[in-house]
Amino acid sequence: MKTNRHNLRVALYGRFSTSRQNAASSADQLRAGEKYATQHGWTVVARFTDDAISGAYEHGRAGLQELKQQAMLGQFDVVVVESVDRLGRNVSEVTALYRRLKFHGIEVHTYTSGKQTDLVIAIMSSVAEAQLEEIAHKTRRGAKANILKKRSAGGRAYGYVSDPKLTADGKLDKGHQKICPEEAEIVRRIFEEYAIGKSPIEIARKLNLEGVPGPRRPRKKGEIQVPGCSQWQVITILGHASRGTGILHNELYRGWRVWNQRMYLKNPDTGKRVARQNPEEDIERIEDQDLRIVTEEQWNAVRKREAVIRANMKKRASGQEHNFRDARRPTSFLSGIIKCAACGGNVGLVLRDRWGCLGHHRGTNCTNNRTKRRDVVEQRILSGLIDRLVTGESIEIALQAYNEECQALYAQWLRQSDAGREKLASIDAQINNIMKAIEFAPDVSVLASRLTELSKERKALAEAIKPVPAPMPNLQHDFSALFHERVKNLGAVIGDPDHGREASDKLRSLIQAVEFRPGQARGEVSLTLVGDMAGILALAAGNDNLEVMTEAVVCPRNQM
Repeated sequence: MKTNRHNLRVALYGRFSTSRQNAASSADQLRAGEKYATQHGWTVVARFTDDAISGAYEHGRAGLQELKQQAMLGQFDVVVVESVDRLGRNVSEVTALYRRLKFHGIEVHTYTSGKQTDLVIAIMSSVAEAQLEEIAHKTRRGAKANILKKRSAGGRAYGYVSDPKLTADGKLDKGHQKICPEEAEIVRRIFEEYAIGKSPIEIARKLNLEGVPGPRRPRKKGEIQVPGCSQWQVITILGHASRGTGILHNELYRGWRVWNQRMYLKNPDTGKRVARQNPEEDIERIEDQDLRIVTEEQWNAVRKREAVIRANMKKRASGQEHNFRDARRPTSFLSGIIKCAACGGNVGLVLRDRWGCLGHHRGTNCTNNRTKRRDVVEQRILSGLIDRLVTGESIEIALQAYNEECQALYAQWLRQSDAGREKLASIDAQINNIMKAIEFAPDVSVLASRLTELSKERKALAEAIKPVPAPMPNLQHDFSALFHERVKNLGAVIGDPDHGREASDKLRSLIQAVEFRPGQARGEVSLTLVGDMAGILALAAGNDNLEVMTEAVVCPRNQM
């Protein structure tokens, strides 16, 4: 407990959710926080912001991760935010953050209601999470209403342009679309060429050589954006059949609006959106022949060729059919992650295990002709990771987080064991009471049935109760050397024949992107990696439970 309430050190935190909100929102929050600190005679020593990032999960919020890291180092005494929902909209994460700050003697204040307590944090974080779910529900309801009114639920497909209409009262009714004749002709051409046997690669190459602009690709979070790049890609044409994506699978071209094909959930471990296919009965289809571009014959001709291709690709093994494409595994932990800085396309293995721009080697007008040996690229990436991980500050913070989490896990084991033994004692008491009642009961059928149920429950509970393990050792003396050894052997972990595939998949999920940029000298290539450094740190330490070591190791999403 602090005795001097003056001259406390304050950290300010601000966040707004989407790029559509006012970019000055975070700055406004910080200014209001500074005013609150001044009124109390406190000194602002740190400012953290996360702009255009959802509060659903902590993952990817670099400002909040930096705040947690500085909190563990004791850099401030009070955290001031606009409201609890700025810290997040996930009950478990917000309460865990509050408890961690409280453990380090740090108070949480909002400049609207002052100091926050355990009860207030629990209530307000629950309200924030409920509001997030309500926003999602209203968004989906609004999108469905737009579809039923034959308006766009969001985004614009290639082949169409916006067509706002005036209502009777003179207001502009947005969301309507109409066919763009020039783009519609390209769509019909793609359908016709694919139906007669041309591959998506051939179609894309020819369109690019003719200078036909491709669809504008929406920028994904963390994706390397190349200004002015709108070339045709294979994935743009082929898409994904079950998801209804790509030129060849968009049912709007045959006059049907399709909605609710997929639902998106955020992975709590990575913070990334994961698409899940909805059941067929939940998918909405609304006919809108005014937007038809291709004839039914053209549509069916493409479906017929796809059926032939699928039949040719199927392999029979043990009476089961397997799709060759689905059976493929990433050749390297960098497969599908490296992006060309010149065209924004994928960089893959070409020319006997050499990384190169697939767009250039497939002839889609990319000027990046550089290639680099696979082992050299992978070693450079791993070396860069190792150099960033083996620092004294990272090891000190990781050790502190490890010891705290071990203590919490041991306390949790004790609570679970005590609860199980209390339940076991309660069941034993009930069994004893039934045994006494049987001696005097005229009809014991009901009691015997209950006795059987309790006996089964007791047996299952007794088997479930495990002995409480000994407290985990404090690694104060051995941790630094052990950590250095595990990090230095990160490459060996990836190449391990037994567990290398699993480790490689985990490392892939933590690397967001690698930029493959040609240098000025011949054969020169620069590599820039963007990834979750905290998660990679935990993987290097050989920890499968990312919560143990990643809370404040290093600022995530560091760029190397």
